[in-house]
Amino acid sequence: MVPESEHVTVKRKDHLDANAKVPGQFSAGSYGCLAAILIWTLGWITVAYLAISRASRSPNVSALIGALVSGLVAFIGCRISLRVLRRHSPGDVPNVSGYVSMPRRVMGWFAALVWCGVAVAWNLGIFGLLVKLARAGDGWMILLLLFWSLVGLVLLYVLLTGIGIVIDSLLDFARRGDS
Repeated sequence: MVPESEHVTVKRKDHLDANAKVPGQFSAGSYGCLAAILIWTLGWITVAYLAISRASRSPNVSALIGALVSGLVAFIGCRISLRVLRRHSPGDVPNVSGYVSMPRRVMGWFAALVWCGVAVAWNLGIFGLLVKLARAGDGWMILLLLFWSLVGLVLLYVLLTGIGIVIDSLLDFARRGDS
């Protein structure tokens, strides 16, 4: 049995759900998935164009593999983009609490800035390398970098969804200020 002096009471603020989902209300945070897939697919379309043009000039096994892999990934990205666009709601926005302490808010913004830098640098690095490999006709390395490109897609998803949530909270703050 625990003595009475060791019990801890935690007080929580009531009504923490500031961003309750209202049917028919625009939410920028729900478009993070669509934006990430569109940017990622555009990168793969560029790689596919370069790899296919390289394979058509001098067909060898490695160049053909690069053209096939990049073309297939670009096609799959286009199909996923169309599927997300055809749905009425691109995704559910996370319900973000309205109360966050100031030190935690500052640390969160710092972590978000670092995350943005990592996501942008990762994707620019991977797609820059993919473009070089597509021009060189090195299909085996394109196949290897496909996995790292998927990691970049996840980074883009988190980054763009976070930006959308920030936009939603700013719009909500502006709406509350008008009332």
